[in-house]
Amino acid sequence: MANISQLSYFIIELEEININIIRPVVKIKRIKRLPLLILSLTILMSACEYKEKVEIPQEITRTVDIISQTINSKDRKGFLECIDINNSEFYAEENHLFEDIESADITNLKLQITGLSRVNDSIYNVDLIQSYDLNNEKNSIKYTGVFKSYNGSFKFHDLYFDIISTDHFTIKYSPSLSKEAQLFSAFVEDAYKNVKNIYGITPSGRTIIKLYEDNDVFSWFIKPSINFLMSGWYEYPESIKINLGLQKEKKYDEPTFRIKYLKTLSHELTHRTNMQESNNNIPYWMAEGIATFVENNGVLKISPPALKVTELEKINLEKLSESKDISDYYTNSYINVSLFINKFGLNKLHDILRELGKFPLQVRTGGQSIEDSNNKFHKVIESCLSLTINQLDREISK
Repeated sequence: MANISQLSYFIIELEEININIIRPVVKIKRIKRLPLLILSLTILMSACEYKEKVEIPQEITRTVDIISQTINSKDRKGFLECIDINNSEFYAEENHLFEDIESADITNLKLQITGLSRVNDSIYNVDLIQSYDLNNEKNSIKYTGVFKSYNGSFKFHDLYFDIISTDHFTIKYSPSLSKEAQLFSAFVEDAYKNVKNIYGITPSGRTIIKLYEDNDVFSWFIKPSINFLMSGWYEYPESIKINLGLQKEKKYDEPTFRIKYLKTLSHELTHRTNMQESNNNIPYWMAEGIATFVENNGVLKISPPALKVTELEKINLEKLSESKDISDYYTNSYINVSLFINKFGLNKLHDILRELGKFPLQVRTGGQSIEDSNNKFHKVIESCLSLTINQLDREISK
């Protein structure tokens, strides 16, 4: 989800979804003193290949070791002391990650430094291999982290990203995704317009988007316990995260890339908007239903739902693993939101969310706060619509 609120939202992947080098012909004349020439070329090539060896600061090694130890021992306080609190967005992401680690069967995590480069005395880019067991299955991922020094103590600042800025977005991307990031930057403002035109409002402030090139790295930095691949994710107050590992597998052409990820970003940006609107108190099913409604260009899907609101409230999407169950959750959330809008109008939906926004900020993630958000929603519809949750189900289905 989005704004000053709730949780994680994502879109599942449901669809099935030659360079000719002309080599110049060069005629080489015989050259005398060939051994001297070979020696000179050898020295020159050696000089070109030589890279300055950068010694790994002990404080970086210490921070990396502590991260491993605190994850294995489920020590959240010790773990967060290794994260750069000055980067509030990443600090929130790592805090939510650790909440997932606490409840997941993750063991034997090891972080190994495989290389690094020095930006300056206070900043290093560190190449890492992370191995761990999840549900007794071995996993391994590679990524580059930025470590910043504060009074001699290095903190994990974020992954290493390049940056593109547009009017409303800051796009952070893995350096290998330069082409994809340029394509992405060409339509992010269209997603902003989609949300504004269909939903009526947009989020305040700049929106940070992170593009990931690897499915497994994307999954780890969201919630490793989730057992299905996603193309997008938002959780307040994090960045929007987009998984481009899927498009590398599917080999999307440029028009398909634009269509797919414009829908994905519109979905996630809607989460960010209605989380701000509700102070992160929006029910999980409603957040997914609204985002899917916007993703589908505001088309109302008002066929009879297979799952009513009271049934959707009992489901934690993050615990599902079967593709049919996941698809049914999104579809029925979309239908019930459409039925609500068809019956009461979009303005009444905004009234409900603004009333939810009067409750204190929900600091837990959506998966953790399902029951609490549902209870708040029940109170709001009783005051705004004079309906119980069971009456709402009957009313919108008429």
